[in-house]
Amino acid sequence: MSVEVLAKTIYGEARGQAVLDRLAVGAVIRERALRPGWWGRGFEGVCLAPYQFSCWNEGDPNREAIEKAEQEDRKVYFSCLTLAEYVMTHFKDQDAVELFGPGPFPTHYHDLSIDKPKGWGEAEEVRTSWASGFKFYRGLDGTPGRSETNRPAQKEVLEVNRTIDKDDLEREIRDIRWTSSDGELGERQFLEDDVQAILDAVWNYLKEA
Repeated sequence: MSVEVLAKTIYGEARGQAVLDRLAVGAVIRERALRPGWWGRGFEGVCLAPYQFSCWNEGDPNREAIEKAEQEDRKVYFSCLTLAEYVMTHFKDQDAVELFGPGPFPTHYHDLSIDKPKGWGEAEEVRTSWASGFKFYRGLDGTPGRSETNRPAQKEVLEVNRTIDKDDLEREIRDIRWTSSDGELGERQFLEDDVQAILDAVWNYLKEA
């Protein structure tokens, strides 16, 4: 599943970094997924494209780490899984602005322990507002353009959450339960106008997400 591949990529690339760096790695992958081309298509294709994210390279020590992460480093892995789900289902361009400033947003990065690869040419470094463990770049020669017809963030969310029918959504709203202060479950009754207002708000959000 794409969300697991994304989570493993974030884990392999940034498990030793703070949460903003992990989120920023996810944002770079998202930006590539929004620019389908030579570096892959969709979240999974982008992550697994040969020689793009080194944690997937055969023989790389991080490859073994990501394969064992769920069993041997569950706490960190599941934090990366949470971030991956957020990046795929909720992350928007305005979130990228908060991380990187006005676009275009970065499509590449490297660890501070290495120099900028010569093949990246005149790519522009994107400064971050936090003390990052990476340097981020945009504007590499050959960067594909964004595709308005290919929207992976919306397409692949179906792999994380089931397709919701509006009638199903209404039934779920009418069946909302509340927890009292003593921990007992009870029924919460909404007025008809409340049901319709909540239904319209949630449905419009899902259509726009």
